[in-house]
Amino acid sequence: MSVQPAPEITLTHGNHVVRLVPTLRAATILEQSDGGFPAVLRRIEDLHTNTIRAVVMAGASSRTAADAFLTALGDLPLSKLRTVATGPCLALIAAVMAPDIASATTAPTTRATSAPVAWADLYSCLLYTSDAADE
Repeated sequence: MSVQPAPEITLTHGNHVVRLVPTLRAATILEQSDGGFPAVLRRIEDLHTNTIRAVVMAGASSRTAADAFLTALGDLPLSKLRTVATGPCLALIAAVMAPDIASATTAPTTRATSAPVAWADLYSCLLYTSDAADE
């Protein structure tokens, strides 16, 4: 059984489209920010515009498209920015933090507690494209 790639997250505003891809590169950049993932999540919720910009740039499949998208957002009211950007940014963080990408796409039927996941295990899930069973 092979691991499926994480789904891309699409940001759109007017004619500008940016695809956010939950890659190892994006995970590393965001985790190394001041305070790691918890601080990034909090700053996105607080509508910290530099953090939203950093998340979009880290996850963008095209830096040129991301830069054009972010430039187009410059004249938006903050309420519209919240609508356009926070959901996809949070989805990207959730995708890079999910230890099992396949289970991240299905909603749990019950609330379960889970054991903490080591960063090495999380990164290996993002890095490798097949299970050891396939080898």
